[in-house]
Amino acid sequence: MLVFKIVTADEWQKALDAGVYRGSEADKKDKFIHLSTAQQLAGTLARHFADTTDELLLIALDADSLGSHLKWENASNGESYPH
Repeated sequence: MLVFKIVTADEWQKALDAGVYRGSEADKKDKFIHLSTAQQLAGTLARHFADTTDELLLIALDADSLGSHLKWENASNGESYPH
């Protein structure tokens, strides 16, 4: 199964330059990296990126490769999201 992270192109370029991705400002505030399933992407885009004019990138991650580091938590909308 794949899980996804939506990032701005600038944010991803900074991660590439640093050699590590430490999360968006929202991720840092919440102390985990917000991810989405394929079925959740449209909702995530609408809720969190509707007003973004920056170029966006979709980063795909193999959930199995994250092992026990991948957590699933219920959000206020009742859906379970990967982190």
